[in-house]
Amino acid sequence: MQWLPHETRSNLKRSRYSASVSARPSRRLIFDTVTMRFLHSFAGPEHVPFGSVSLASAVYPGTGAKWPEPRRCVASGPRPTALAGSERRSDSARTMAQIIRIIGRSGSGKTTLLTEVVRLLLNTGVRVAVLKHAHHRVDLDRRGKDSFRYAEAGAVSVTVVSSDKVATFEAPAKEPTLFDLATRVGDVADLVLAEGFHGFATPYLLLLGPGDENPEQNEPGELIGVIHSNPNAGGLERGDPAGVARGIADWLASRRQEDLDLERALQEAEAFHGHLCPGQVLGVRLAMLGVRAVGIENPTRSKKLITWVEIDRCGADAVQTVTGCKPGKRTLKLVDYGKLAATFLNTETGVAVRVAARSDSRGRAAELYPHLERHGAQMAAYRSLPDSELFTLEPVSVELSEYDQPGKPSLRVNCTVCGEEVNDHRHVDGDDGPMCRACARGAYYSAIGRDAEVDLPW
Repeated sequence: MQWLPHETRSNLKRSRYSASVSARPSRRLIFDTVTMRFLHSFAGPEHVPFGSVSLASAVYPGTGAKWPEPRRCVASGPRPTALAGSERRSDSARTMAQIIRIIGRSGSGKTTLLTEVVRLLLNTGVRVAVLKHAHHRVDLDRRGKDSFRYAEAGAVSVTVVSSDKVATFEAPAKEPTLFDLATRVGDVADLVLAEGFHGFATPYLLLLGPGDENPEQNEPGELIGVIHSNPNAGGLERGDPAGVARGIADWLASRRQEDLDLERALQEAEAFHGHLCPGQVLGVRLAMLGVRAVGIENPTRSKKLITWVEIDRCGADAVQTVTGCKPGKRTLKLVDYGKLAATFLNTETGVAVRVAARSDSRGRAAELYPHLERHGAQMAAYRSLPDSELFTLEPVSVELSEYDQPGKPSLRVNCTVCGEEVNDHRHVDGDDGPMCRACARGAYYSAIGRDAEVDLPW
């Protein structure tokens, strides 16, 4: 099966970015328990391991910078077993299942295709919820029914329960968003397939009916595949629901390793910093993007990465945790501009990029998770939004003198005023000899006199 090539996807994509990296509305870890089983069921072991879809040529407009390709995901070893419900994460950042929208004109066959895809996914153990957006009035509760009478009397919600079904009727003050609805089924579904719901920033499939051509799409989110009605068009076919289901699982599998990497990095950042907060999550994501962009696979083991961080708050600790850079090794440098931004330099290749948090990320969090309190919404959004909606990325050049590079001190002198030793050419040449910067330019501290009484600890 041929998944949608990136070149085709870039031509179809006409939104804020020409493509987005790892667009995923949630980062549930559920598919590490079912994807291997799923692909063996449909395709056999020859489809394992998987390779992630390449987005390496996605260009961030106006800079020439490329969003780095997601790390390759290799699934190996024995098939994992399904997680028990009690083992699933229940925190606020994981209350929404993975969403994939299916977009197509009316009559293109979305419902017919999805019913088969849902059946195939369920047979492999994936719990699927379906959301359908109607363009006309929904009239499921009829006059004369008891449920109708309760609603007519003013009940804000009416639920009818039987041994095989539960039906709830509501008249909301405003139409709930796709994310509101996906959150409601987060405890019972692993995957949400949404038919319609234009305008929401989630991954989506485009279904083309007979005679349709590949139109330009203004949909936000990542276009992950085009489903053709013509079997000779190549790629996914409307008449091959097993192929579509297999493609969905393959796409989900490509996200699995990224999710695991993020969770591991967040755990390490929390242990180092002492708590996990929105700034930490954003800092971890920023650093992971930066090191990928300069082509460093294992930053904590690398000796060719130098990082400049532009803030002295929580995000700085997150950058240090992900990169493994340290001030004492002269690989982490603080230039405090008060911005959650950092520059990453690969000293072997000379490639450097600056990554900065977007100023509208808090607003996006409130928009996507209105049901959560402010910090909870930010935690959830910063985990789930694609990199392109959280950060700007631009190639830069950085001057790194021989006196700023890691290694042994290149020079030691004594200040002619205070007598203290100064390393690595950090002195100022004065009329009477070398001076430390504190004596030459003023210090951040004020001396209270050498004769002051101080209780010395020795």
